[in-house]
This record gives sequence, C-alpha cells and structure tokens, in this order.
Amino acid sequence: MPQLHFPSFGKKTCPWYMQPEPKLNGELSFGSIPFTYSFIRGRDMTLKVDRTMKLGTVGILAIIMTALSAPPGSAAAKDWIERVEVKRDGIDVIPVKVSANSTKYTGISSSSHRFLLRLYAKATKGERIVAMKVGSFTGVQYFEADGSLWSNSFKHRDVGSGSKRTAAISYTPAIPLNKVKWQGWDPVQACALNMDKQIKSGMPKSEVLSKTWTVKAKAYFELDAVAAKKGKAKSNKWNIKNTKNQRDGYAYGVSVLCQKGL
Repeated sequence: MPQLHFPSFGKKTCPWYMQPEPKLNGELSFGSIPFTYSFIRGRDMTLKVDRTMKLGTVGILAIIMTALSAPPGSAAAKDWIERVEVKRDGIDVIPVKVSANSTKYTGISSSSHRFLLRLYAKATKGERIVAMKVGSFTGVQYFEADGSLWSNSFKHRDVGSGSKRTAAISYTPAIPLNKVKWQGWDPVQACALNMDKQIKSGMPKSEVLSKTWTVKAKAYFELDAVAAKKGKAKSNKWNIKNTKNQRDGYAYGVSVLCQKGL
C-alpha cells in the first residue's frame, strides 16, 4: 500500500487500491492549520504539515487525505454497486517471450498474449448492472473513448439485458503486447533486472545471456461497471446521466521467458 509521510511522525498507512494516475497537488486547511498535499495514485502520498502539529490532528488530516484520494464518484457509486472485481480466471501457463543478443535483452518477441480474465459486478437491491468495460490502462470509463488504448465493452445480453443485479463474465482476449500496460516493469525490464541480479551474484554477463531464465511481470487491468435503476435498466433507457459507475484494478502475473542471446 502507498503510505502517507509526515515530517515529524514517520509513516502512516493509508488504504488504497487504485493504480497510478497523474500527480495531484494542492493546498487545504484544517481549522486554522494550513497544509499542502501531493500524491500519485498507486504510489507514495506526501503530506506537508507544521512540525508542531499534534498526532491527533494529523490523524484527522489523514482521514481528509483518504477522502481526497478516493476515485471520482465512488461515494455515490457505492449506493448503487456493491462490488466490482477483475481477476485472473484459471492458470495461465503460457509465457511471454523476450529476445536477446550477445549484450542485452532486446525486446518482446511474442506478438500477443491470451489473458484469462474473470469480470464480476454486483449492483445493490434497487439497481441492475447494465454495462462493463475492461481495459489495460488506468482510468477506464465505460462512457469515454479510449483512443489507441486497449479495452472491450459489454452490454445488453452480455450482462443480462438489464435484468440482473450480478454480471459475471469469463473473458479470454488475445491482446497485442504493445497495448498492455505493465505494472512496475515490463517483460524486457524484468529480464534485465534478473541479469543485473545474476551479475551482482558473480555470474559473467555472457554466461547470463547464454542461459534461458523464467521471471515474472505484471499486466494491469481495470474494470468499470455501470449500474442503473431497475426501471431504467429494464426499459434500456439508461445513459451517462442516470447511471453510476465503479472500478476495480488488478495486477495480472505473467511468466516471462528470457531467451538466450544470439
């Protein structure tokens, strides 16, 4: 989890599950106490406060920062949607292959990868799930265009034609790997990090590149679920103005095969 850093009180954990988004900065005040904040979703959150501030006040400010960091619309969405989840569905044994020459790892040689995804959303009692969108980037929104980013949408019969509170879909897309958002490091970087590790342990680079290695990388997926009131869902008269959405993100572990250098 990202952490909230206080100049005079060390680190305090702040609940968080969203993935990286653009950095935000601002100024707020608590009573007569001014403070500034700076955070990036999925990373460390920094809060600058007066060193004379008491821990109790800092704790209250932490609550304020947690509220600021929530996804837009999430407070209202929770009254319409109970749960949203995207995760791996089954065992993915096929590795992503990375090529190498005599001096370094050069690129991903696999053109695409078939991901095994489970998409799930459950609406509250008076609402129905009417649509979902899964994408490999941060900030997936059903009603927004994605440009060149990878995504796929589901509606109508895919999610029960507006008659069901729960929508569950097993989805196995073959996605071009140049469209995948990687969390932390991509497959080529994963192989390079392993090479650095082996060299530090005493193995010559030429020997590292003469072997085949298996390492891990994480592809990032995000699911946006849309709910409408029961009547609007049943009559198919829902739109961006009379619906609520909620998102979930997931780091999908992928095996990476670091091939021998040529």
